[in-house]
Amino acid sequence: IEKEGILYFAFYSDSWDGNIEFRGLDQGVEYAVFDYINDLSLGTVTSDKPYLNTNFKRSLLVKLQQSG
Repeated sequence: IEKEGILYFAFYSDSWDGNIEFRGLDQGVEYAVFDYINDLSLGTVTSDKPYLNTNFKRSLLVKLQQSG
């Protein structure tokens, strides 16, 4: 979901440990990944490297904003 230039993603699993993939990213743009429920920065992704290694239980709700 995109709202006002921010991309929102939701991932659900009983237990997850590994890569998650972000789709629909603009080429040439670096995005900061932010867990807005737990107030945590999780790193950055790009369309060339759209994967983030993470772990969570039940759900992970994140927003992506252009870095810089």
